Amino acid sequence: MKESGDFTVDDVVQGICEKMVRRHPHVFGDAHVENAAGVSRQWDKIKSSEKNNLKTAGGSVMDKVSKSMPPLARAQDIIRRAARAGFDWDAREPVFEKAQEEFTEFRAEMQGISEKNSNIDRLEDEFGDIMFSLVNVARHCGFNASIALQRANSKFEKRFRKVEAMCKEQGKEMPEVGLEGLQQMWKQAKAASDDRPQTSTA
Repeated sequence: MKESGDFTVDDVVQGICEKMVRRHPHVFGDAHVENAAGVSRQWDKIKSSEKNNLKTAGGSVMDKVSKSMPPLARAQDIIRRAARAGFDWDAREPVFEKAQEEFTEFRAEMQGISEKNSNIDRLEDEFGDIMFSLVNVARHCGFNASIALQRANSKFEKRFRKVEAMCKEQGKEMPEVGLEGLQQMWKQAKAASDDRPQTSTA
């Protein structure tokens, strides 16, 4: 703070302004970029050349991925940084095919399960690949995988609570209702709480 002779709010604002101008020569200068991907590459190139980032120059783009991030958020950041470095498909179809390929590999590993071999390590590896590939699917489709999972959690919880309430109305515990009955209740709960965004047909 200013009282201790370190910095002031004005110093911080000035530093941010200078950084924005320096990193956006296509806006504040004469540089030309053709698309958003070009802007991202230019941003990263300028950042890597700045004095404060010289110590990481020549390293991996993965060096800046925080290891303290939750796994899903970290997967998103890893994929985003790899894509900005040019390691990315330019269409959605190969991304979908990769996710399907990971499902196929997971099912193949399931065939190795036996009484003597639970195959857990391999299953975890392949399941992790499925999740990672689906995060990339989300990115290519333009939405955040974390938000999508949060919405799925919320929907499931809401519908499950309705099923519990239906069971109580019948004076039964869930095991007494049986799977077939619970599935019917689930369909009712789903229909009653369908809060998906409506698409316009106009």
